[in-house]
Amino acid sequence: MGRRVVVPALAALGVQRLDLVLATHADADHRGGLPTVLEALSVEALWLPSGSRQARGFAPVLEAARARGVPVLERGAGDAPARLPDLVVTPLWPPRGGEVGSQNARSLVVAIELAGRRLLLPGDIEGETEAALLAGGADLRADVLKLAHHGSGHSSSAAWLQAVGAAVGVASAPCWGRFGMPQADLLRRAEDAQLSVWWTGRDGAVMIGLGRPLTVWGFGGARVGPSSSCRAER
Repeated sequence: MGRRVVVPALAALGVQRLDLVLATHADADHRGGLPTVLEALSVEALWLPSGSRQARGFAPVLEAARARGVPVLERGAGDAPARLPDLVVTPLWPPRGGEVGSQNARSLVVAIELAGRRLLLPGDIEGETEAALLAGGADLRADVLKLAHHGSGHSSSAAWLQAVGAAVGVASAPCWGRFGMPQADLLRRAEDAQLSVWWTGRDGAVMIGLGRPLTVWGFGGARVGPSSSCRAER
């Protein structure tokens, strides 16, 4: 996917270098294409979640980073934000030290401030981790929310959506995936929270304009198939 999709997409956007690459956790669907990205572009730094450098899944990513001389940093709650020319990236999770459950639960969660807007990227965390972030008083406010764990019904609790207060949510999930994401429970909670949900399986690539008001485009065109949720209706 890195070679066939991500690198060509970045090239089409005119991107020739990356100030920062984030690997949320070591599951293949979140890091599998990263070696190709690191090999193809100039990358200033790579962030991994705190305590995850020894995860087996990260071995090819670390090998590619070493070969290209890319600094690898572990980041999590309490670490200083990265202040880049146009944006600020603040790590919110995982905590340093101790075991906090599965790889999903140890996902690198970051908030990004850009153009007067705030985006929240929570990886594959689920309800228990969301509750820990809420209890810890993390600043979760965002205009745009990447829906955790591809729109799993076990993520994005009502309390989480209320605390984030986003206007737009994006789920990365195939149209007819075997897990049926984004799941119906999540979609009902999103509707109750007045969150406009876009997802890649139905809408294709999603582009968000961060002006006022927010503007969102989907580039997938109409979908035809057995599930009405897979038809673009924008």
